[in-house]
Amino acid sequence: MPEGVKPELERTGRIALASAPTPLEPLPGLTRLLGGPEIWIKRDDLTGLGLGGNKVRKLEFLVAEARSQGADTLVTIGAAQSNHVRLTAAAARATGFESVSILFAGHEGKEQGNLLLDRLLDSDIVRLPFGMDEATASKVDRAVDGTLARLRESGRSPYFIPAGGAVPAEWTR
Repeated sequence: MPEGVKPELERTGRIALASAPTPLEPLPGLTRLLGGPEIWIKRDDLTGLGLGGNKVRKLEFLVAEARSQGADTLVTIGAAQSNHVRLTAAAARATGFESVSILFAGHEGKEQGNLLLDRLLDSDIVRLPFGMDEATASKVDRAVDGTLARLRESGRSPYFIPAGGAVPAEWTR
């Protein structure tokens, strides 16, 4: 582990969200098809939170950081069918936070998949007026800052989690 990461992880702590360790399972059919070597799969779909996924492990640290900062609302951004957005909403519900999902325009039709799950998890949905293909850093920053400001004005304490749960660059220095 890079030296810059370890102190930050120790400072923020961790809130267990995943049913871990997830199992490794052999894939004998694929191994045969490829003629070897033996192929295995890590079953991160079995992490247990909100239908699982690899983002759960990151969220364990991000939710702990949010709690340490006194936040009451987890806010993230992504596509309407984002696994990360769905898992953030599930993590919020599992740990007593409110949830706000900022979604890029697109998929405005029938609610299904992750978008339906976001709604079932009672995440407040904020629709951006532009899609991912039209997004620029400044447009996204303005939209996120506006959402966070509105939440603060209403008395909430938001914690923003970047798209995909990306960690701050200083953690890797």
